[in-house]
Amino acid sequence: MEIKAEYLLVLSPDGTVKLKANELKRIYNLRYGCSFSEGLTPHITLLNFVVSEKVSEAIINRIENATQSIKPFEVKIDGFDRFPSHTIYLKISSREEVLNIINELFDNLDGYLPKSAFCSEPHLTIAKKMSANQFEQAWLDWQNEKYTSSFLGNEMILLKRVLVEGSKYEAIKHFAFKGLEKNKPQLTLFNI
Repeated sequence: MEIKAEYLLVLSPDGTVKLKANELKRIYNLRYGCSFSEGLTPHITLLNFVVSEKVSEAIINRIENATQSIKPFEVKIDGFDRFPSHTIYLKISSREEVLNIINELFDNLDGYLPKSAFCSEPHLTIAKKMSANQFEQAWLDWQNEKYTSSFLGNEMILLKRVLVEGSKYEAIKHFAFKGLEKNKPQLTLFNI
C-alpha cells in the first residue's frame, strides 16, 4: 500500500511575532471560544499538498532549487483581515514579496503539483473554523484594531504529517533563502 503524507511549506515568524500571535489566539479562545487555532504554531502557508513518499523527494529537490534565487526579505504585518465567515487573520502587507516566492515555487513545481496547492492569499491565521456567531462578534471587535509587526523571512520550513488520525506535523527540512543570481544561458561567440 502506497503511503501518502500531507506537507506544508511555510514561512515561520520570529519569536516576538510568534508570541504575539499566540497571545491573540489565546484571547480569541477566551473571549469567543475559538479553540481550534490556539494550539497551532503561527505560520504563513506557501504550499499545502498530499503526495506519496516516492514523489516527495522530487518535490523537495525542486523546492531546494527554487530557494537558490530567493533573497531574504522583511515580512510585514499590518492589521487584521478575514475570510468570511470562518477565519480571522493577520494581514501580510508585504504580500507581493510572498507571492513572488509562491510564483517561483510554482515555476519550479509546474507539473508536480496542482495550482490549488499554492497559497493565493498569504496570511497568518489567528482563528479559523469559527461558527457564524463567533466570527461576527470577533470581527466586530477586531476589524479596526491596529497591529503592525515584521520579521526577517530568510527560510522556508517543510512540515510533514502522515495521513493517520492524530498525527501531527513535524519539520523535516529547512530551506534557506540564498539570493543567488539565476543561471542565465551562456552566449556563444560562434554557432558551431
